[in-house]
Amino acid sequence: MRTLAQVSDLHFGAEDPLVAKALLADLKSLAPDLLVVCGDLTQRARTREFVAAAKYLAEAPSPQIVVPGNHDIPLYNLYRRFRKPLRKFSRAFPDARTEYVDDEIAVVGLNTARSLTIKGGRISVRQIFALRKKFEEFPDDLTYVLAVHHNILPHPRARGGGKLGRAERLLKAFAGKRLDLALAGHLHRSAGEALARVVPEPANTVFGLSGVSISDRTRREGNSYNLVRVERGEIEIERRVYRASRFIRAESRRFTNQAGRWRLLRE
Repeated sequence: MRTLAQVSDLHFGAEDPLVAKALLADLKSLAPDLLVVCGDLTQRARTREFVAAAKYLAEAPSPQIVVPGNHDIPLYNLYRRFRKPLRKFSRAFPDARTEYVDDEIAVVGLNTARSLTIKGGRISVRQIFALRKKFEEFPDDLTYVLAVHHNILPHPRARGGGKLGRAERLLKAFAGKRLDLALAGHLHRSAGEALARVVPEPANTVFGLSGVSISDRTRREGNSYNLVRVERGEIEIERRVYRASRFIRAESRRFTNQAGRWRLLRE
């Protein structure tokens, strides 16, 4: 079994120091096999915010996969936004890995942030087919995981929560192919039905949405992150929430692969 901690929307520059300290303590106590950071590490892509984010993650468990979000691209500096959108991100995380493979899981992180959009994101055709080719190169008995910032599925109750551009094309590209688990953030919501669902046809994928991990921009849901347990043929996504100065288990969803299809287990 492998354990992945999925955090998102740290928004350094608008972080809550007490929540940040509690998250570090929880991550260290649980010691996940992989930490997946699903974007929006900063609030306004300022240098000091990237420095703070890098220092914070240096204290967190590793290995790590770190992908940028739309807030990690400069908003007001148009030159940097369109000519060097991820320069500060790359400088803050020069050794950030976008791929992790062992004898049980294969995890690939992709950038979905774009200069032309303020909030939204998009996956390119080139990224889609490169991802499919990469997964085809891995052994069949691994669990294949994709990590992005923008939500592949819309939140069932969130207004203005448009899903990732070209999401349908991504799912069609994996019709009959392996993409077991897709992790994202962005919407600042993860409770209830949105925590984890099976992506409908034509894909065969479990979708996990992380909430706001340490920022005060929680939209009344509170701070949370996901603890994902992956075993051959089984996936469990546990939502851990901040309560009384610490993170605790709130809810979870379990999925099993039956006859080649992922299904939600009703407990």
